[in-house]
Amino acid sequence: MQRRLALALSISALLIGGATWFRVAHAQNPFKTLTVVNTPAQTNGNQTTIIDTPVAPNIATTTTENLTATDLVGRQFMSDYLSLASNGQATDANVNTLVGNYANNVAGLDSFALYTTADIKIVPTSTQSLQAYSNAVMAIYAKYHGMATAVVKSAGDLSSVDSKNFASTMNILGSFNLKASEDLKTVPVPDTLAVAHLKLVNNNIASGHALESIGNTTSDSVTAYAALSAQAENASETTDALLSIQSTLLANGILFNAGL
Repeated sequence: MQRRLALALSISALLIGGATWFRVAHAQNPFKTLTVVNTPAQTNGNQTTIIDTPVAPNIATTTTENLTATDLVGRQFMSDYLSLASNGQATDANVNTLVGNYANNVAGLDSFALYTTADIKIVPTSTQSLQAYSNAVMAIYAKYHGMATAVVKSAGDLSSVDSKNFASTMNILGSFNLKASEDLKTVPVPDTLAVAHLKLVNNNIASGHALESIGNTTSDSVTAYAALSAQAENASETTDALLSIQSTLLANGILFNAGL
């Protein structure tokens, strides 16, 4: 996932530069398919000259063009990317770090409400509550995984943001994540699993909004690529939470497989 993200950003940067700093209208994207449960992002090996501090956009412009926040962030991102490239430092790791820094500067990317433990139903841990929890969560993931698989299959080619059904498919998949979050929120959660379960609930919300932004790549490429970075992080955190839940359930003799 990280290599695909770096490639997507590199192509996006080249397209922005080729358009003489104007907003990208079309960008190639190696993004293939998405399901409700994602695999963890792969990390790269050791790289040299890693960017380890956030880069805050600081842009002055005298143009009369009405620029959005994402336009400004995109221009500054392009400047920093070209600086890396001109010095031979546009490695996967450096580009991934760069986009991660800029993701925090894209307005609206994380402008949605998340839940707290006060919003989920926590029950005492027992063999019965753990078994009921396992059954309920596996059923929810199986339901939305099946629905997502069917949508992706019917959509056809999703290898490019210009694909006929790309935007609508991303929106549908995003809605599945949001619905899954609401379903997970209603599950009685044994207290030993509360923290990991809350992560599942909130990551489905974040993934839902990220997928919607990814679907808008042709109209707002900067936010979309920042969302792609956020989605990679969501996938990794979701897998960690599922593995934590699985470990606890297995320790109590209860099977659990929610797409792992």
